[in-house]
Amino acid sequence: MAKVKRYESGVLRDPLTVSPDITVRELQALTQLHKVSGFPVVEGGRVVGMVTNRDYRSRPISTRRCAAS
Repeated sequence: MAKVKRYESGVLRDPLTVSPDITVRELQALTQLHKVSGFPVVEGGRVVGMVTNRDYRSRPISTRRCAAS
């Protein structure tokens, strides 16, 4: 197996985060660049949600904003 998850369950000390106004296109680029499937959504220093590839992979790519949930 060439690719293995870094963590199945655990804590990352310095995770990559995104803001609530990130576009789907930007999110997909980050996902491919860093080879991760999701990001915590942070606003004002607080986690306000989580976005994963399941949130956008079945929808067409556009410049619309992602909704944190």
